[in-house]
Amino acid sequence: MRIAVADRTTYRKLQGNWNPGEKPGPSSLVLLQTYNQDQRDGMRAQSQILAKRFDVPEAISILVNNREISINPWQWQEQNDTELWSKLFDDYGMILHDPDMPPFQHEYGLEYLRHKHAQATEWALNQQPSLPNEVIKVINDMVNEEMPLEELTEAPEVLRCEMKVIEVHALIPLADVDATWRALEAKVKTQDPTASVVLYPWKNQSPATRREFWRLWDRIISRNNPPRNMLACFLDSTTAAEDDTVIMVKWHNNDPAVLRQVGVEHAVPMWQRHLHPDHGKQYTYDLPNQAVKGAEIIYNPNDRFSNDNLSAYSHDPYVFFLTKKPPAKAIAKVKERLIEQAAQDEIELDIEDGQASYKFVEWEKDEDGDEQDMVRLAADCIRRQGGRQGQAHTIFVDRQTFEDDQVLFSK
Repeated sequence: MRIAVADRTTYRKLQGNWNPGEKPGPSSLVLLQTYNQDQRDGMRAQSQILAKRFDVPEAISILVNNREISINPWQWQEQNDTELWSKLFDDYGMILHDPDMPPFQHEYGLEYLRHKHAQATEWALNQQPSLPNEVIKVINDMVNEEMPLEELTEAPEVLRCEMKVIEVHALIPLADVDATWRALEAKVKTQDPTASVVLYPWKNQSPATRREFWRLWDRIISRNNPPRNMLACFLDSTTAAEDDTVIMVKWHNNDPAVLRQVGVEHAVPMWQRHLHPDHGKQYTYDLPNQAVKGAEIIYNPNDRFSNDNLSAYSHDPYVFFLTKKPPAKAIAKVKERLIEQAAQDEIELDIEDGQASYKFVEWEKDEDGDEQDMVRLAADCIRRQGGRQGQAHTIFVDRQTFEDDQVLFSK
């Protein structure tokens, strides 16, 4: 089955409402297609959803002619990391996963939801007399409320990030933490006798969902500087049964997280070379494709299926509009001012055909942004782009800009 989804990006382009700095082009639709995985190990086939953006004419042609959407789930695995985000939606496509199910699992969701609802329901049924609506609302809020990460994992916010100490984050409750740690340490020492393992247990009774994994991963790259050197090792139910397999995830330009199941014999050199004090090309570990036992891509569940996302990495400086739908003439003046500002401050900036190479981000709220919004966006840019070395400067355009042609310049 295939359906087309018109989202905000579709309507914006159909109306000719181009983002500042965006080149006009055809609008696009997101096509969703269900498919069944091949049966494996006697398990029943698992239904999943493929998603990919197409220009509107091509999307209509696919639907009318009942053509299959073709994507290679491993295509992004084999590509250079620098191309992943820019090509993920339009060129590669991806498999959509339920964010409330654990990574690498597709049949656990109902059990997980039953467990959470059973806890809340048991509490509610024990209350006498009948509960008023206000209490029912509290129960629903409890079910949907996200638990603080401190209650989910024993991992500290700031990690050790040492070359010889491999830190492993459990994503499942472990029956015997010490036994699991000893097994992992023994395997690691077969690769490097001087290395050791630190295992951070998962405290919740339910395995980590993809949403919870993302929250943990986001904290890892947010609290440990610089994130460009971040590499994390995880253990879930699919790898815990094999004491020689772990999940490796590395940070790269704030791309979606690519979870790779690899053997310890690859995880150890990957960890040590990535965290080497002189981390560079000569210390990069090229993971062979055949070494990857399984892979899955997870991106922020709250992000759109579009390159409109702020989280899409850009080598160019960001320009944030703090007011909605600025006039076209004003935008042109802003661009001129930005080029002048870059020249005045001796900033290296790509200028082609008189256009400054900036990544423009429109303002979506009805109310104009304020100082707190500027601080939040600037900090987010610094965090997402690997610290201040990755972010040269940030520009803000407010309503006053359209009166005096002055922009707010943050370095």
